[in-house]
Amino acid sequence: MKLPKKYKPLVLALGALILVGAAYLLIINLIPEPVEEEETSTAEYYKITDYALKNLDHITFTYDDGYSYTIKLTHKSETSRTYAIEGKPQYSFDTSAISTACLSMSSISTSKRIGEDVQDLSPYGLDNPTAVIEFEGTDGTKTKVTLGSASAIGSYTYALKDDSRDVYMLSSYVTKYLLSRDTDYRELELLSLNEETPTEDLQSLSIIHHDEPMFAYRVLTDAEMEENPDIASRLMMTVPFENQLNDATLSTYLLSYLMSVKATGVAEDAPQDLARYGLTSDLTVLEWTLSDGTTTGKLTLSQPTEDGIRYGYAQGIDSVLTFNAADFDFLDTFNYKRTLYRLLWTYSIKELAGFDVTAHGETHEIRLFDPTTEESDAGQTFWATFDGEELREENARRLYVRVLSPSVYDLTDETTEIADTPEWSAVIHFDTGRADETIEFYQINSRYYAAYRNGEPTGFYVNLIDLQAIDTAIEIIQEGDLIPS
Repeated sequence: MKLPKKYKPLVLALGALILVGAAYLLIINLIPEPVEEEETSTAEYYKITDYALKNLDHITFTYDDGYSYTIKLTHKSETSRTYAIEGKPQYSFDTSAISTACLSMSSISTSKRIGEDVQDLSPYGLDNPTAVIEFEGTDGTKTKVTLGSASAIGSYTYALKDDSRDVYMLSSYVTKYLLSRDTDYRELELLSLNEETPTEDLQSLSIIHHDEPMFAYRVLTDAEMEENPDIASRLMMTVPFENQLNDATLSTYLLSYLMSVKATGVAEDAPQDLARYGLTSDLTVLEWTLSDGTTTGKLTLSQPTEDGIRYGYAQGIDSVLTFNAADFDFLDTFNYKRTLYRLLWTYSIKELAGFDVTAHGETHEIRLFDPTTEESDAGQTFWATFDGEELREENARRLYVRVLSPSVYDLTDETTEIADTPEWSAVIHFDTGRADETIEFYQINSRYYAAYRNGEPTGFYVNLIDLQAIDTAIEIIQEGDLIPS
């Protein structure tokens, strides 16, 4: 069959396309695929030290001022070791910080070598080194690193390895450990207590500020608590006067601040002249005894310097420490009144045989009877009288609550003038034969009344509104109504 002439161009084009495709397939199969080259760094790294911690025995640091110390590693196993500063058992150190430092120093590399076999080391401070650090492995191998001056550009220090004269540049990340002294690893906490219950960890605490007694308290013994069953708090303030304390507010306004204070560093070990640091006069002194009764602490502080630091001298640590002065600002604003136990009376009505209330010169007698110890009508569980008339239980209890309710508003002082006679007073009678106790309120001004207990000033004053609540309760009883709860 003969192909029409008009289709010949299409056939020729199709044949050419097939030939081109075949040629392409032949080419890609004969020419291999190019292999991608891996990127490689052209920087050369120089090993200054190369120890595994398990193979490092000790590091000795010597500085240009003659100061020297040694970190000793004691290997308990392949993976366990302890760290110590040799020859200084009197100090406590942060072994975690020492471990981090040793890990960083044991393997030091740098890509910066600025000269080989340098004859004049003076431009790099290496003719008079600032420090020489000597490493020794457990197998006796040794490496010496000599540090010179800091570079003019960048955070680097010039260094030599062993006795070569090749000059390297080490980064500040490594040199901060090489230049650290053992004082930088000291444990510098002031007072370590349980954050949840700090008052349970302390037996006593006292503060002298500007050479004057400021505040002190102690924890009462078990015997003292048994002898005084009415005591509401185990904490007893002794300075500026004796009074029970509230443990929650004491923790909030004092102990929480002390627990957060930490020294910032060591100014000098074995100081010869404490006056140089302002530690001989105008002092702040904190003393404490922990709950075990034998562990004591004492910190003597200078007043703040112009640089915003305080120097401190701690018991058992022959060093002058540095503190951030702002950490002790709370001492200038501390108000011990916040820590006081506020209620003037804490006796339960169940402990009483009765009580008398005198308001504006008129006395009312309330008698209470306990059916378990005294005669009463059969089946009655509570019986009270008010001026000889039977008193319903709710009113007896609510009147007594109002007698209890006057609480400390603030403190009086020696210059406070009071009225000659009390405007309100009360006497409580115990059913155990214990001596009566009294409380009186003397007018200071139109709003405040000074509180006396058992004839002695408590140092507190209360608000008029709490005393007027007693008047209102008496009026309601006399009218035969129920005192609101």
